[in-house]
Amino acid sequence: MAKQKRDSHGMSDHDVERRDFLRYGAAFSSAVAMSGLTFQNASAVDLKRIDMTGKHKVLGCNPQTSTDGYWDNSTKPVLEVDSGDIVEIETGTHLMGQMIPGAQIEDWMKWFKEVIDKTPETYTYPDQLTGAKKNKRGAGHHHLTGPIFVKGAEPGDVLQVEILEMVPTAYAFNLNPETSFVKLGLLADEYPKGKTRWYRVDLKNMKFEFTPGVEIPVRPFPGTIGVELPEAGMWSNVPPGRHGGNLDNKDLVAGTALYLPVWVKGAGFKTARGPSGTSLCGSRCAKTSRIWWTGRWPPRPPTG
Repeated sequence: MAKQKRDSHGMSDHDVERRDFLRYGAAFSSAVAMSGLTFQNASAVDLKRIDMTGKHKVLGCNPQTSTDGYWDNSTKPVLEVDSGDIVEIETGTHLMGQMIPGAQIEDWMKWFKEVIDKTPETYTYPDQLTGAKKNKRGAGHHHLTGPIFVKGAEPGDVLQVEILEMVPTAYAFNLNPETSFVKLGLLADEYPKGKTRWYRVDLKNMKFEFTPGVEIPVRPFPGTIGVELPEAGMWSNVPPGRHGGNLDNKDLVAGTALYLPVWVKGAGFKTARGPSGTSLCGSRCAKTSRIWWTGRWPPRPPTG
């Protein structure tokens, strides 16, 4: 039997693979099992299922198919699709899937600082339309799946993204950072300490209990959805812009469509976790959110 390699922490290749599987694989394992792939090389799984709307593909969320909270048009695509394809996309919780039930505000600050430290040359994208300035800040704490290369999409085209379905997982969280780490949100001065709070989502009735006797309906939508920017470099996902990005638009639910300008060849489509509430970070429907979308350009003419 071949001897397993171990790293400086005494972890073997098998340990690492199992850890990644447990972190990223719960909801996506059935698709991977069908393909016979491991998460180490499961960049994308094409189920080769043809239906009336075109080819159906599945893109899992793992370290090889996702990035931290930044946009960079030099990132190699993890999947190629044709116009009209349907893609089922798995998205992860913040900080590369580390935000799972039990994680506290101290964990979030530690992990977020690690992301900022490893992406020091990440800037906010300057945009006269939004008033955003070019400032160095490191990547956001978001976890983006992609980029997806849309064949035939060229700069100047319009990408039509149709959200056909979104399926949340059974847990979500609110987060308010400590002001000593970063001062954000409307109530930062009133609540400087910071806290993370977890919720159990009732998937059957699509609601969660905020506090005893107070239930909030769940209407999942993609917090981040967009395409790569035209300029080279690493751009923070925190401010939205002409590329879409961190829109947090609560009306962008299943059954809606978003039109995005294409800035680079192939568009470079990426998306991330789906909020379902309101606060600094919203109530995140965690890593198994699924988005079905169809890219077309130019957009179809209106009917009627």
